[in-house]
Amino acid sequence: MASEHKQQGNKYYSQGDYINAIECYTKAIALKNDDHTFFSNRAAAHFALGNFEQSIEDARQCMIIAPNWVKGYYRAALSMKELLLFEEASDVLQKGLRVEAGNRDLKTLQVEITKELNAMKSKTRKGPDGKLLSPAASAKEEGNEQFKAGMHDVAIRWYTRAIVLSKEEDREIKIASLSNRATCYAQHHNYKKVIEDTTRVLEMDPKHVKALIRRGLAYEATEKYKLGLEDMREAQAVSGGSPVISQAISRLTHNVRYL
Repeated sequence: MASEHKQQGNKYYSQGDYINAIECYTKAIALKNDDHTFFSNRAAAHFALGNFEQSIEDARQCMIIAPNWVKGYYRAALSMKELLLFEEASDVLQKGLRVEAGNRDLKTLQVEITKELNAMKSKTRKGPDGKLLSPAASAKEEGNEQFKAGMHDVAIRWYTRAIVLSKEEDREIKIASLSNRATCYAQHHNYKKVIEDTTRVLEMDPKHVKALIRRGLAYEATEKYKLGLEDMREAQAVSGGSPVISQAISRLTHNVRYL
């Protein structure tokens, strides 16, 4: 039964219908979660849709189930490269090359990653005090510049790099990067991602007004009016209110009454 779902997924994948392919691979995994090819194929479908984080998760699962299967390492590194996570990609490729030292795909990607790493190291950024910024802070600043230029897709990748590289002392950088990435997702009407990122912000800072507003608006856009109203009322209580909050509360209150 699981293999049938995989075959149907492969058919959808070959037709470019990656959403249905993912659904089929997910059904296959639910029935048999120890087949690395199911995760590998779903990773490929996620990659095709630009869901690089999900692709990495599935590729990592491949590496756990079948540590001697180099395609898992390749898929993980490929998605990491798209998210500008060059350090992690390099580590994964090194592990893959220990499994199969002569693998051409791994070696080619490693050369590309090394070039990217060297280029990034040459772009050092300094703060107002003249000191070098941490890798996380530098990535956040690059994300801000890309956002201002209207390059939201590129900004998302830089904010993702900042989030992943954030250490314990980079808490504020991580919060800002998550919040800013949520704004980028909102530009693409990807409300699921907006809710995910703002929720992570609010777990670290429950009174983060921008996150409350952004999540409230995302809930409104997905017709989760009660949740949106709760966020907007909390934002009003924390901030003292604003026209954006007041107008949203009015709309959400009206919609809740007619549920």
